[in-house]
Amino acid sequence: MKYILIIFYIFIAFSYTFAAEIKSDSAADFTRKQHRLVRTLFAGERYFDCIAETGRLLQYTSDISLQAEYSYFISLNYFLGHQYASAADRLTASDSKGHVSPVRDALLRSRSFLKLGNMHQAIAALQNIPYDAVGEKFKYELFIRKTELLLLDDNYQHALDEISRYEKNSPPTEAINRLRNDISRYRSLGTKSSALSVGLSAALPGAGQAYCGRYSEALLSFTAVAMSGAATWYAMDRGEKSLAMALGFFTVLLYSGNLYGASNSAAAYNRNLYNSFRSGIISTHVPNYDPASYIDIEKVFK
Repeated sequence: MKYILIIFYIFIAFSYTFAAEIKSDSAADFTRKQHRLVRTLFAGERYFDCIAETGRLLQYTSDISLQAEYSYFISLNYFLGHQYASAADRLTASDSKGHVSPVRDALLRSRSFLKLGNMHQAIAALQNIPYDAVGEKFKYELFIRKTELLLLDDNYQHALDEISRYEKNSPPTEAINRLRNDISRYRSLGTKSSALSVGLSAALPGAGQAYCGRYSEALLSFTAVAMSGAATWYAMDRGEKSLAMALGFFTVLLYSGNLYGASNSAAAYNRNLYNSFRSGIISTHVPNYDPASYIDIEKVFK
């Protein structure tokens, strides 16, 4: 009887071990196949299928480091699939649970808000991350994305202040010096004064538009006001008071429109000037944002 019990226990132990090995092999086989599937889907830009299949992996694994990679990859695919609100919501929800998001998560969250046209939240997502708490790998990336947002928001002085903050934690470089010098040129941009433009058009209709380089609009404003004014004077001279009053009313409207157009011409000139200035700096100094570069897909989904 004793030997029978011993044999029975050995059999049970062997069965559990064999079953565990089968389960382990099955789990490893599932993971390998799922990884291969996700890589294929991502290469084919099937981002929403990637989200679904990576979600299965996220539920399946207990490896915390892999969970973080899978979670970022899901947010990345929402972003690449132009579902910026979903990407921002996932990353915001992670923050609200008290998790300290890696810099790459904060960058993706910020970029999602930028795509949604929410500049305030895009800047807020990065502004409270100190450089001394960031590893060298992401320090410059954090800096250049903060600076890019400030440039897009036309906060040139704040961008210069950001350079100074960055240099307190990193040695100055020639590239940073060139960036600072280029941004500093905003102080000497030849903007047009709206007040002066309106004043010129008040004195001579169309002069404000000409001051802003809009010569066709200047000619049109001058011609419209001059002809309407001349017609009003002609009607008055002929004693046609009713017609003169009607024409005078239109002359006042045209004259007022001329002043409004002068103000708009200055605003448009300055807007185009700053757009060109900003675009030149960004195209020269700021590399394109590529969220996929922050994850080693071949290694994570090996």
